[in-house]
Amino acid sequence: MRRALIASACVLVLAATAGAATTADPGITPTTIVLGGTVPLSGEAAAFGSVGPGAGAYFAYVNAKGGVNGRKIDYRFLDDGYDPAQTVQLTRQLVEQDRVFAVFNAIGTGNNLAIRDYLNAQKVPQLFAGDGSQALGGGSARYPWTVG
Repeated sequence: MRRALIASACVLVLAATAGAATTADPGITPTTIVLGGTVPLSGEAAAFGSVGPGAGAYFAYVNAKGGVNGRKIDYRFLDDGYDPAQTVQLTRQLVEQDRVFAVFNAIGTGNNLAIRDYLNAQKVPQLFAGDGSQALGGGSARYPWTVG
């Protein structure tokens, strides 16, 4: 888990400083990077919901150390109850209303598959999907915005 979070911070550094990331990119300002995700804080898989607060704590640590290239990470996670229909609705909220730069560590195979087409169509990175299957690992040509 620690390596995945460190790797995600590295990806964020690269994404936030790359030529493709301009001030016009949603979720990126000169001082902030907004990330979002859904986790099961309730429902049958609530035990896995701890990854949301855990990632939030890690990003708070990163922010306390100066952030990513001087930018603070604003990580927003919402309770989808491990229901793919809720995941879709909440992901749309994160993208369209909260204007996140990326969706980070959404939990569940069905949940991640339910949002993959939408996120790729919107060109919103789907980073480090919390998925135990092989389903998200392939297809990078078809789903270039998804990192399993």
